[in-house]
Amino acid sequence: MNSNPQKNYNGEGLSSVDAELSFSQKDQQPESITIHTMKNDLKNAGNLQYPSISIKNDSSESAKPPLSSIASDAQQRTSPFLSKNIKREEKIAPVAPPDNNTSEKIVASPTPHTPSSWGKLVLITCVIFLLFAAGAGGYYFWMNKKSATKVPENAVVVPPKSTLALDKPNYLNISADVNQKDLTSAVDKYIKEVEDEKPNTPVEFMVVDDQNNPIAFKDFILKYGISLPADIADKLKDSFSLFIYLEENQPHIGLAIDSNDLIGTDLKEALAKNEPDMIKVVEPIYLSNLPIASSADPFNTSYYGGAEIRFKNIESTNGLSLDYTIFRDKLTIGTSKMTLRSVIDYLTSNGKVKGVEDVIENIPEEDL
Repeated sequence: MNSNPQKNYNGEGLSSVDAELSFSQKDQQPESITIHTMKNDLKNAGNLQYPSISIKNDSSESAKPPLSSIASDAQQRTSPFLSKNIKREEKIAPVAPPDNNTSEKIVASPTPHTPSSWGKLVLITCVIFLLFAAGAGGYYFWMNKKSATKVPENAVVVPPKSTLALDKPNYLNISADVNQKDLTSAVDKYIKEVEDEKPNTPVEFMVVDDQNNPIAFKDFILKYGISLPADIADKLKDSFSLFIYLEENQPHIGLAIDSNDLIGTDLKEALAKNEPDMIKVVEPIYLSNLPIASSADPFNTSYYGGAEIRFKNIESTNGLSLDYTIFRDKLTIGTSKMTLRSVIDYLTSNGKVKGVEDVIENIPEEDL
């Protein structure tokens, strides 16, 4: 081969490769070139075979042939501008189509419970159980309590037996040589009994000694620290009754003393004359721990149950007052408005209150 560069018809220099290609093209005559026409392609169109392409159900991307390769092969088979003698470097193996009767089933694997989630589940279960148990226990307790307190319709409710007589005198025992302090303690003992039973009416007591002998009124007021003016004391008998009355759960004392003045005019005048000092005189029968202050206000008059009542208010907070009247030949005294009125009701409903002489006649001989 000549190493000198060839010149083309324009006189330009050619390289050796270009020169060889030029001579090769000159040697190839047009008669030896096969011309591929569209007529032949259309004639053989019905006989064209396309490669069956199927996609494997495989997660690996390396097993799938690239789409560009498939397209390139198809072009090589049908392109009229390529030679028939070109061989495929790769042959794609036909892949069987997927079975229509089988379908992919994706099963989600259960998420394992962590220890913390198990702990929360156990805690919630325990809380629900405890709430249910508490509700059931409360319902059971409520039903049992309701059934226990339910009184049958035909059942007869028997009130608790009272140890105090409400329609006749009760004994109030004191020692014959008792002093004022011991007498006050003895009265407080019976006041406690009345407070425990809470009767709606005043409870009458007859003051007696250890031998059940009645204590005279003059001796009683002397031991109790009450000093009545002589013009009042001389008009009263020895027989009397002491009353304990609960007014709004507050105990009050009442007295009913038989009178010697059957007409009552002399006793009434003596009481009216001593009214300014009367509250101070009878102060020991007030059960308040506070000192009783007597004001300069005069006594007033009211009427109840056919009795003319003289009264003077002392303390509005506890309802303390001094109320007195002469009712059924008795000087009746109360340390509040309702105390005196309840004693009047008691005397009216129970007839003539038994005096000391009448009570002694009914005392059994073994008690004398």
